[in-house]
Amino acid sequence: MKRLREVIPIVGMTRRVIQGYEKAGVAAPSTRDKYGRLLYDDSAVERLLQIRLYKDIGLDKNEMLDIFDAPSSDRSKEIIEKHINNLTKEKEKIENMINVIKKMQSTGIIISDLRIKINGLETANYDELLSYLVSLNDSEEEDNQQANGKPNVKLNQDD
Repeated sequence: MKRLREVIPIVGMTRRVIQGYEKAGVAAPSTRDKYGRLLYDDSAVERLLQIRLYKDIGLDKNEMLDIFDAPSSDRSKEIIEKHINNLTKEKEKIENMINVIKKMQSTGIIISDLRIKINGLETANYDELLSYLVSLNDSEEEDNQQANGKPNVKLNQDD
């Protein structure tokens, strides 16, 4: 059995966060010692680790309860699938931002330059500016490849 202060570094959550999950009924200590301190067995620690994973992927307390209550149910599968899709979209957004920043570095173009110097982009929003930057650099890369006699092949930039 571990005391709460021993569990905190294992699960990477603060005392207040753990207590919030306990109050919501998502987690529970195994028992209390004779001084009233909360004690957690391996099973309770494992549940807190699972809660941490669910928290990190964006599940709320009610979704966690649904999954813990019926892990094989259609509702649980639906919750997990929804969050996988959200994480996939977030991953794509981050990868796109990395590519945009790399393109901005390689071309020396900054967002404010696009709004000020490019006719028609004075009122463009952020997403439109990024799309323009990506398309501008993509067309420049294609022109450079054709001018250098290199095949016009786009590589997936996963690194």
